[in-house]
Amino acid sequence: MISKAWWLPLAIFLTISALLLTNSRAGFGSVAISVFLLLVLSANRYRSNRGSTIKSIMMVSAVIAVAAGLFALSGDALDQRLQGGATLDARFTAYPHMVQAIMDQPLTGFGLGTFDEVFRVYRGPDVTIYFDRAHSDYLEIAMNAGIPAATILVIACGLPLITLFSALKHGAQYRSFIALGITVTMQLGLHSLVDFSLQMPAVSYTWVAVVAASMAIAIHCKKETISTRTF
Repeated sequence: MISKAWWLPLAIFLTISALLLTNSRAGFGSVAISVFLLLVLSANRYRSNRGSTIKSIMMVSAVIAVAAGLFALSGDALDQRLQGGATLDARFTAYPHMVQAIMDQPLTGFGLGTFDEVFRVYRGPDVTIYFDRAHSDYLEIAMNAGIPAATILVIACGLPLITLFSALKHGAQYRSFIALGITVTMQLGLHSLVDFSLQMPAVSYTWVAVVAASMAIAIHCKKETISTRTF
């Protein structure tokens, strides 16, 4: 895999390095889960050629050495945040107030773009920092647009998973690309529980591009399998 699909471990390595530098607990955790699922769902059909063992060992050793160096430089801050515990995070103090706001206007919400103004009314004295976003995409869209609209949006974002999961059995050589659409969607879904990832244009545009590419490959594999069976 290291010698034949070098781009995959490189992509994972770059992502983990970026997460270490941002000190994001939710980001680190959701990506770790999704990378594990990606490796589970992807078919490992890359066979090493003769004489590539030493090369693979050298590449793996280099990756481990660089990762260890990065963690030594920036891992302490992440480790401290991981040990801090979720209950100490101010967002978990603010969430009950957001839920109360949703319950007061469950069907239509308070209107798109009104979170900042509405939360100023609902926040209690226990919330000591300023919240311009809910730090939970699910709570924010439910608070702004209502529970029905939030439900429709979540279902719409998750619909591609049906096509992608059903295509995993077709075209084993493309499973990594199909699985990528699944795991990146799951990663953002998990991260959005405690953050506002999809409100960042760079993140949402990249997600749409990856899912579109994975969907195209999945549909192609399914059509190819059907045509092969037909003839």
